[in-house]
Amino acid sequence: MTVIYLPSACFLTSVTTLSDGDLANQADFAPLLIWRLQNKPPSSPVERAWRGYSGALAVYWTMLEAERKFRGLRDWRVTPYSEKDFSRTVGWNSSASLFPDARDAEVPTWINDEEIHKSHQRVLLHRDPEWYRQFGFRVTPSTKIIWPE
Repeated sequence: MTVIYLPSACFLTSVTTLSDGDLANQADFAPLLIWRLQNKPPSSPVERAWRGYSGALAVYWTMLEAERKFRGLRDWRVTPYSEKDFSRTVGWNSSASLFPDARDAEVPTWINDEEIHKSHQRVLLHRDPEWYRQFGFRVTPSTKIIWPE
């Protein structure tokens, strides 16, 4: 199962915390998850967690791609929102289903649930202790991730 990791309630903090590999995986998985949310019933915990919040996920994806560009990991690709002003990208596939201004996108109700964010920290720390140790996560590495019910 692929996951959208949010080690923090802040999208920007989460994006800048990710290792290069996790950043790339997240940026590649986010558009697929958006498509699935808009076209199929949710079938996994990550899909159920983001159900009804594809606008917020589109914002997160835009931030992931901006960070990839900043780190020099990939040329910019078209995302649902502009990284400059967070306006909806005209002509982007399914853009009509998104808020015209990303700042109006509703964030998931589980954002700020510290146990969820800590579980993401645990998994990330387990995946790449050398990278994630620098962020001072005060958790024990684990493979168990918590999602809202």
